[in-house]
Amino acid sequence: MADKEHLNLLKQGTNVWNTWRWYNPTLLPDLSVADLSRVYLEGANLMGVDLSGAKLVGANLRGALLMYAYLQGANLRGVDLSGADLCGADLSSAKLEGANLSGADLSETTLDYVNLEDTIMPDGSKFSLQS
Repeated sequence: MADKEHLNLLKQGTNVWNTWRWYNPTLLPDLSVADLSRVYLEGANLMGVDLSGAKLVGANLRGALLMYAYLQGANLRGVDLSGADLCGADLSSAKLEGANLSGADLSETTLDYVNLEDTIMPDGSKFSLQS
């Protein structure tokens, strides 16, 4: 379960969150199973954050730093991850249908058991299942 202090800081906005992360670089925040649907987190530093099982439907994570973040089983349907850095992140079993990954860095990202249907891929192409 998400740490209430971490969740409250995040809900204060990207500037407050990123400043707090700057002063607490070794702390790995726990936002697991949090409902962050439709939140505005553009440019947020979520490096190494535990977002496993979190609900981020329709969230704006454009340009967010998600290196080595834990997003296993997270609901990322329709989320904007364009330009996000997901290098080394674990998205196993995440729901990514309709997400926007254009320009995102997926280097060393774990995508096991992920549904990418109707997802805009890093190169701008749209992923679709062949019938």
